Amino acid sequence: MDAMRFCFEKVPVRVGEVWFVPGGLPHALGEGLTVLEVLEPSDLVVRCEFEREGVIVPPGARSMGRDPADALRIFDYTAWPLDTVQAHFRVAPETLVATECMKEKRRIGAGQIDCFEVRELEVAAAAKYDLEGRFALGIVAEGEGWIYCGEEQLALRPGSCFLLAAAAGQVRVEAATGDALRVLLCLPGAA
Repeated sequence: MDAMRFCFEKVPVRVGEVWFVPGGLPHALGEGLTVLEVLEPSDLVVRCEFEREGVIVPPGARSMGRDPADALRIFDYTAWPLDTVQAHFRVAPETLVATECMKEKRRIGAGQIDCFEVRELEVAAAAKYDLEGRFALGIVAEGEGWIYCGEEQLALRPGSCFLLAAAAGQVRVEAATGDALRVLLCLPGAA
């Protein structure tokens, strides 16, 4: 296990950053991180560690039943310098909407992958949000407030998760007085 750790260089990260880790790129998450990890639909996960904190991964789950040598061929073994990793894999936000009430940013999407996108809503006051015919999984990253869908109201606080049906159409999101509300929405890729 220690030999594997020495193969990785620590990449400094900051709160709110988004990183795109393409399939086959070996990576590990360090201590002290809280991460929203959105995965592409796939039926293949290869684990390089077989034991963690006393839990042993059964042999069949380590490489999804594939021959270990075959499974290891999926990895990109390129030795990336730190500046290249930061330039290629850290994703800059793309502002889509900016009003007094709300800012909407694309955090990951068609520039990296087609099957899903993550948008960030920074809500300062009551704002309407159109789902554009897509469902959304929401996660509150910061602040408190409410989301209204038709006659339904849901209180939001850090760590809250919710699902919006595609049929919901337009919802209203409102930050609590004096609070900045930041919500991450995971959506299917744009058709």
